[in-house]
Amino acid sequence: MERKTHREIISGWNPFSPDEIHEYVSKGIWQNLTFGDILDRNIAAIPDKVAFIDDTKSLTWRELGRRADRLALHFLKRGLKNGDFVVVVTPNIVEFFCILFAMARIGVIPVACLPRHRKLEISHEARAVIVPSEDRFDYIGMVEEFRSDTPSLALFFTVGGKAGDGWISLDDLIEEEVEKEYPPDHLAQFKPDPNDLVMEQLSGGTTGL
Repeated sequence: MERKTHREIISGWNPFSPDEIHEYVSKGIWQNLTFGDILDRNIAAIPDKVAFIDDTKSLTWRELGRRADRLALHFLKRGLKNGDFVVVVTPNIVEFFCILFAMARIGVIPVACLPRHRKLEISHEARAVIVPSEDRFDYIGMVEEFRSDTPSLALFFTVGGKAGDGWISLDDLIEEEVEKEYPPDHLAQFKPDPNDLVMEQLSGGTTGL
């Protein structure tokens, strides 16, 4: 049997018909909001309230929005587009939410992996991969072992430190003011549909994967 591609496997993932979606939205059961809409709503209502905290830093909703939009522009500039999958492995840091909302702005789909996931899970049919640059486990070394065997992977990002040859530091991108190259409303044209897939979560192990 021919192996299905990742995109074919998730095709038709939404179990609701257009009529059901219309009914739920019209009754107010669903608010028909994207993750980006929710972020914008919080920025407008509570811009200086802390949104997320990790062991060393925190972000307000305004700061989160600025960083997410900046990363979204960087992702677009490097060729990521609506429907692309990106494997994401990060520790519990606020940058994860910058990544999540950046991808949600433009319809890129993060494939959320657990820290204990290794080659089997991370050698995914994705367009890009994001891994920690500094960790007890050498994620970069692991990815290097299979990157030549995974033709779909075109972009390699690190988070939490500097990047080596062939890798791009998200920390550096967050500091680079790429938004100065674009009009303020540039991201609006890339807004996904509220019913699009927003994230893929790999199994925690209960399925045997």
